[in-house]
Amino acid sequence: MIFRMRSIFYTLLIVSCSLLSRSIYRRASDKLPRITTRWLGEERTYTLQHPNLEVGPLFTNYGPDYLAQHLFPEHYIDARDSAQPPIYGQEVIKILEAFVKELQSANAIRAHYKDVVILKKKDYNPRSHTGLIIVKFKKYPLVAKLFMETPASFASPFSKGFEPAIFFMMGSINRHLSGFLRIRNSEVIRDFIAQSPYWSVRVDIPRKWFWQPKDQRWIEVISSNLGSQSHRTVIPSVYAIIADAITPHHCFEIFNREDRLKALEFCHYVGIRVDPHINNFMVEEGTNKLIIVDTEHFPSMVGLRESFTFDSYGDWYTKLSCKGFVDCFGRTKDVRKKIQASDARLVLDC
Repeated sequence: MIFRMRSIFYTLLIVSCSLLSRSIYRRASDKLPRITTRWLGEERTYTLQHPNLEVGPLFTNYGPDYLAQHLFPEHYIDARDSAQPPIYGQEVIKILEAFVKELQSANAIRAHYKDVVILKKKDYNPRSHTGLIIVKFKKYPLVAKLFMETPASFASPFSKGFEPAIFFMMGSINRHLSGFLRIRNSEVIRDFIAQSPYWSVRVDIPRKWFWQPKDQRWIEVISSNLGSQSHRTVIPSVYAIIADAITPHHCFEIFNREDRLKALEFCHYVGIRVDPHINNFMVEEGTNKLIIVDTEHFPSMVGLRESFTFDSYGDWYTKLSCKGFVDCFGRTKDVRKKIQASDARLVLDC
């Protein structure tokens, strides 16, 4: 079912690209929304001009004060499992510092590293040192999602693969920007869980913290023809989200009806603030609680501006595919202008 829906979606997009592509001889409008990026303090700039650019996702996700208040502690902290020894924060930070330097000094990902195990690397480009890479610490029960970006890659959303390009078209966002909302979204979801007598004893979310390297480079982003005025932000080029590692007793499966129903029930309860993707749900060994692994703010990723409900995973894929098609190829000029003129964040409590 999933394969069939994805095949239909990709086929429609490919056909539409060939039929509706803009002529290379047609001049771009001077009023088209634009962002310019550069390394802070340097002269060379990179430009992205596109009708789907929006102020909210680009300039409201990152908050330096919020990040500073949620940094990974340097002192000792308790492990999630009380039977395990405490975690020494300074050593974790030292490991991440060394790992980032290794990545930035090489043009390939090694099979083995001294202190971490690679869990996911398909969204990371080792030649440009950009993207998302997920690792697990060998010594401590922690995982880290490491986000890396450059001014050039930030201004090139269509160079990162098919899915990142579609997310940009739907929500004017990339993984680097969406990562800044993960901890804030987890707090909102925790509040929802605490308010429910049913979910409060059945669901949990791992603890999460931000981390950024000491020798940080910063990316400056400036807008033109976007919103009511020019916008500017300066974001870290490298940061990570550190979270408790979860030992699963059972990972949800798409062909398990009970798993599907439970995942959809929870997603609707929290207003689709989590991605319904089945791999985001697992039952923890020992506690038997349903764990929400990924708290990426789903409405921001797909550009939701109103409530979004579905009855099944097939219905979800169908509606999401239709929305993606309309966002990519079906927006009228009036709709685009209205979105481009707005200074508001996308929505949904995050």
